[in-house]
Amino acid sequence: LFKEADQIDLCFLVDTTGSMHPWIDTVKGSITSLWKRINRHFEASKDIRLAFVGYSDFDKLRQERTRVVKFTSSQTNYLRELSGIQASGGGDLAEDVMGGLCAVLDDLAWRENGTKILIHIADCPCHGREFHDNSISDDYLHGDPEGKHHHDVMGRLAENGIQYFFGKITDKTDRMVQVFDVSLREQSHQQMCITTFNATSGNTDQFKRTLESIVMQSTQRSLHVSIHADEKLRL
Repeated sequence: LFKEADQIDLCFLVDTTGSMHPWIDTVKGSITSLWKRINRHFEASKDIRLAFVGYSDFDKLRQERTRVVKFTSSQTNYLRELSGIQASGGGDLAEDVMGGLCAVLDDLAWRENGTKILIHIADCPCHGREFHDNSISDDYLHGDPEGKHHHDVMGRLAENGIQYFFGKITDKTDRMVQVFDVSLREQSHQQMCITTFNATSGNTDQFKRTLESIVMQSTQRSLHVSIHADEKLRL
């Protein structure tokens, strides 16, 4: 269990519509430093893999709506894959967040144990009137047109033990995060929640420090879970 806690799977989930260009560049510019900081902090004892899921909206074809960079422990391969991802498109303000979250769960091979981290960065909410107020233009007020439901998605995140961090850029996402958080707490029996951090500025140096803090915090949580599980096995 303790060896497994040394594994870190970290996925960035990012809205890749036109307005998000600065934040996509910030993620790209933070990877090398993040890798070095984690290795330095843990004396290279951690087995680190990174992934990336970019999502847009239903104005694009299904195969173009999400971009997935699968988990890799190669920094070179990861940065090469990210270099081809650019911000573009966007019709109404609401985006296909559910499609992005489902790609995180369906298209990535998360390791069963260890530390699992999802860092979601977005400036607009998902489709559905329960996730935003009337100031948000939304072509699908009844919710995801493909029938995806946030309660199912949050349940799967809880079941897989994926720690969810949300980078807040605007107030437009507040209601969505609140609804997601209530569902995640309920389905994890109050053991999990969404942790929000300020991503407003898009400042790369600040973002690097925040990422490092998230990884440290998440690893400590996973170690606590591993110790607790080990104690149960001994009883």
